[in-house]
Amino acid sequence: NYGKNIKVETGYKKVKEPGHGNFAAHVTISKNDSKGDANWSGGGLVLVFKDNASGVDLTGYKYLQFDMKASENSQLQNTKIKLEDTSGMQRPERLVSKYGVKISPQWQKVRIPLKDFVEVGEDDPEHWKKVDLKSVSKFLTVSVRDANIHNGDGTLFIDNVRFAK
Repeated sequence: NYGKNIKVETGYKKVKEPGHGNFAAHVTISKNDSKGDANWSGGGLVLVFKDNASGVDLTGYKYLQFDMKASENSQLQNTKIKLEDTSGMQRPERLVSKYGVKISPQWQKVRIPLKDFVEVGEDDPEHWKKVDLKSVSKFLTVSVRDANIHNGDGTLFIDNVRFAK
């Protein structure tokens, strides 16, 4: 629930760029109207893996990889990624900038070791639990607003989500 002042749109948009299919997943976060103040804390998109009800077994893989870009002048620099398993517990979120990615209008390859979702670090909240790689059910982006980002407007594109050995 983002309230009446913020608009969050998710779906697929056409892309016409080499190395990408016809569509990429996107999330757009913006003010609902010119009077509204974008007083929100975060938003994002969810890709659900539906191989079966018990999730996808990723124990044979080492990395989560995907391509990412943002709209021109996007203010979604504080974007985090997380994986969830079928238990529904809170899981670690990993800031993409930690992996050398600066959100920009150019496609960038992101590669995050799966062990970073399995290990809960000392900076993580106590209620977060490690991801069970035997039952991964969702890939999520979480774009967070902070004191340095006034409105947090922008569109984030995600494509070519895959797991690598």
